[in-house]
Amino acid sequence: MERSLLDIISTDGYTSLIEGEPGQGKTTISLAACALRGSCKYISYAEPEHSIKKKLMNIDKGDAAKIEVLNAVTGEPSRVFSEIISGLNDGKLVIVDSLDALMYSLKDESEMRSFLQIMYGASKQKKGSLLFISENVNPASKHVRFICDSLVSFDSVEVLGSYVRRARVIKDRDYQIKNPYYYYAISDKLSIFSPSQLF
Repeated sequence: MERSLLDIISTDGYTSLIEGEPGQGKTTISLAACALRGSCKYISYAEPEHSIKKKLMNIDKGDAAKIEVLNAVTGEPSRVFSEIISGLNDGKLVIVDSLDALMYSLKDESEMRSFLQIMYGASKQKKGSLLFISENVNPASKHVRFICDSLVSFDSVEVLGSYVRRARVIKDRDYQIKNPYYYYAISDKLSIFSPSQLF
């Protein structure tokens, strides 16, 4: 059975990482996973709550999803950690946007190691799932690649003379990756295609 992109990044017990350049639609894809789950906690280091909720409304069935937005710009890492654990305990998809900003808030190497251990262990023991968004601007964020259960990279590629957005599944720990590529379009609403649907 082929898993959808949204299933992969919102699997119960998973810590997932999606990464790519700005403007590739990482936030929109994350919010689509939120709509699929029905509820999520969104921890934002940059985007305001009204913007996140507006994007969620543009996603099919997004208006039915329950979302709690936490502004973490001035938040201490310990508060962010407790919010993550709380969301996982409640069985929610917890989205951290962005991992790079969170890593900048950690003071040293030992605090980063503690964070990685807590985050990975917490998602495994809870019924929720954890999704990190990264733009690869903080070198320390690469450490999460090793502990994540799913890893998806976003970019644009030329197809039949036009550039289209593409997600490539690099890792899906408990499942065989039958087709690593998904193509998607963001206009009035989000549309995700497997290669067979696109061509």
